[in-house]
Amino acid sequence: MFVKQEEKRRMAKEKKEKKDKKKSKKKEGGEKKSTEKKKSTEKKSKKKDKEEKLKGKTFNANDIAEKADIEPREIKAFFDAFRRKLEKMKVGSQIRLPGICNFMKIETKPRKSRNPRTGEEVDVPAKKKIKVRVSNNLKNL
Repeated sequence: MFVKQEEKRRMAKEKKEKKDKKKSKKKEGGEKKSTEKKKSTEKKSKKKDKEEKLKGKTFNANDIAEKADIEPREIKAFFDAFRRKLEKMKVGSQIRLPGICNFMKIETKPRKSRNPRTGEEVDVPAKKKIKVRVSNNLKNL
């Protein structure tokens, strides 16, 4: 029993030493010369000059306004009006944006669910939701 404890302590000590070595290597490798930094920034700027890749990129109103050559306040006003229009929709109605998507307002039925912690049954009331259906044009991009 004493041997196992000793071995556990030794293994923990070895792990700690490995972590310390990795940290010190990162610190040493992290210090670049100014020329290396310039090269890396040049590579980044070349990548930015190429056509932007949209995967993982989030656009806000300012980005869209810049691309469309419109004032950002006009884009924000458009999205505010669109949001208000979605809120005022009646159940069963649709808003279609050809080539992009369809927005449909639906009503869910009341149902019973369970609280995952206690297992107690909970009544979930009926809700009104907006269902978005993406067009095939966007799906196939």
